[in-house]
Amino acid sequence: MKLLDPVNRATEKKIGTALLPTEEPLIRVCTDMDNDGTYGRVWLVATSKRVLIIPESGPDSTVEVAMRDIARVRSEVLVGGHRLELERVGKPTVSVLYSRSLGEKFAEVSRGVEQLRKGKPLEINTELDRIRCQKCDQLLPVRGGICPACTSRMATLGRMACYLKPYWPSGVLLAVASILNSGAELLPPLITRALVDDVLVPLATDSGSTEARIRLLGLLVLGLITIRLFGWAMEWIHGWTVSWLGARVTADIQSQLYRRLEMLSLEFYDKRKAGALISRATRDSRMLQNFLVDGVPYLIINVLTVAGILFFLIWMSRGLSLYVILPVPLMMMWGTFYWPRLRRFFSKWGQRWSRLTDHTQETLSGIRLIKSFVQEKHEV
Repeated sequence: MKLLDPVNRATEKKIGTALLPTEEPLIRVCTDMDNDGTYGRVWLVATSKRVLIIPESGPDSTVEVAMRDIARVRSEVLVGGHRLELERVGKPTVSVLYSRSLGEKFAEVSRGVEQLRKGKPLEINTELDRIRCQKCDQLLPVRGGICPACTSRMATLGRMACYLKPYWPSGVLLAVASILNSGAELLPPLITRALVDDVLVPLATDSGSTEARIRLLGLLVLGLITIRLFGWAMEWIHGWTVSWLGARVTADIQSQLYRRLEMLSLEFYDKRKAGALISRATRDSRMLQNFLVDGVPYLIINVLTVAGILFFLIWMSRGLSLYVILPVPLMMMWGTFYWPRLRRFFSKWGQRWSRLTDHTQETLSGIRLIKSFVQEKHEV
């Protein structure tokens, strides 16, 4: 059983140079603070014979501590960080600084070095929750969770689309209704053009009689009414299908989430707050339902409508289309600049809502203790 953090090639070569050919690293962990208290990367490597403290960058200032010289290993809590102390017999204590976020990992390191010092086999927990993304090295919002920066949005949409497979007939009906609804929105301007050019303001060269124009007027108005009634029918079918499909998919996701929560270990619940899990299971699922019921239909219909408008604009007048499309690149540049910043605010809002739910749940579950110590005003 070994506790080995992943390393790059340069660091692996530097650590390999410090080790003897017969030595095998049993513990290899990285801290996030230098010995002077500034943020930096220092590696602690422990074998069965000694402990090495190797800075990742800068001059080679490796510190070697033999296992037989270690009298005690302990973790000390400091202000703003922690410290791993290797107390030696008749020699100064060697310290390794690290931040609070690495406390769980270095607690296992302290226990492992103590076992190696006593000549016992290494028995520590090597499956620790990740606090940083292995890809971009950013802090994770939840220990052992998924990195939002490295998550592919298309992959997420693909996972959500898998929930639509059992309801593919409703999905096909939704797609057809969306296309027909978009078409019903695009046809009235064409009929209005014919109404103005051929009926209300006919050309001087048009020799059509008044009766013919009145008859054409009736047909065009009847066409407008028919298209509007057809559009309303498609809107009703679209809205009903989206609501039903969104509710079904959300129910499936909630059921799967509930079954998953039921099968997790006690250790999982011991490391996480119940209120945050309740927020995930309720608020996030409601947001997903709102996205499926309101967001996806709005996106599909608007994309189809914009595509149809551009097609008709280019078909009718390419010059006019160029003037209409001219501001689009500026809008796209502004969206590229604006939306990433807005997503950070949404992320903060979700985290604060999770903490609020957690605090409320803990307060209500401990209401007897609160009332026993007359702390109602403080909690409010």
